[in-house]
Amino acid sequence: MPNTLFQYPRRALMYWAALLSLALILLLCYHVLFSYYVDVLRERSPWTYLKAADECTSRGDWNGAVKKLEMAADRDPKSPVPWERLGSLYYNNQKQWEKALQAYRAALERGSQSIDARGKIIWCLIHLKRFDGAADFGKACMEEGFTSPYFPRFVAEAFRKAARHAESIPYFEKALEGFPDDLYLLEMLMQAYEHIGNQQKANEVKRRIEQIQEP
Repeated sequence: MPNTLFQYPRRALMYWAALLSLALILLLCYHVLFSYYVDVLRERSPWTYLKAADECTSRGDWNGAVKKLEMAADRDPKSPVPWERLGSLYYNNQKQWEKALQAYRAALERGSQSIDARGKIIWCLIHLKRFDGAADFGKACMEEGFTSPYFPRFVAEAFRKAARHAESIPYFEKALEGFPDDLYLLEMLMQAYEHIGNQQKANEVKRRIEQIQEP
């Protein structure tokens, strides 16, 4: 029996047109659904808002950056990253020490191992004139195994600002192991020895300063 489609070519073209239209409709539906799925994933991803926060920061929109970071934190409550960045935003760009402190502490509660966050906590406490708390936190970091030479440096500074000069000395000495020619540390160490009445040690440090300064 002859094929009726070839007997009626117009009808065959209509069938093919219908099939092609159906395929295009299905492809369009797939594209729409896939685009929706991608949008949903993007909406739920904290990295979408971290990137948006960076864009806000680059143009000086601090309030917008804070909002985006808070949205990132909402979408990944266990991640320390949004809180680390929020702390940095408050600390570096807005000088809001209390808010920065709260953000950094939230990051640590979520498992952050950031040395920078810990160092900034010490300095937030120093800026807030909570010198004893700053020293205690820095010492705790060192006891936990954080070996950056910045920690004894920051602890020594906290003790110095608290006028606890005798306690500052071993931390200035420890910091100088990492920064052996740091004139500020040497000057502060010399002053600490002078405050506790140990002029001999103060003179030794003074000679060390003079040797570094020699042309």
